[in-house]
Amino acid sequence: ADFTFFPNPVKTEVNIDYKQTIIDQINIYSLTGKKIHSYEINQTQTSLNLSNLTTGIYFMNVIAEKESYTVKLIKD
Repeated sequence: ADFTFFPNPVKTEVNIDYKQTIIDQINIYSLTGKKIHSYEINQTQTSLNLSNLTTGIYFMNVIAEKESYTVKLIKD
């Protein structure tokens, strides 16, 4: 996929760099697989506010162009 997220670890906001990928949705999951939050993404959005998450390790699942990608996200 042609996108990146930064910073990681994140304190309050994670930035999204789209390049040419179209992202439809981002889901945040706990280590146990419980869905914590779901974000519908519009293509002008360049960051997600994650200040409501407690410190820990999460999985960020990105649905983009009918494919799914999962990355580890660390919240400070």
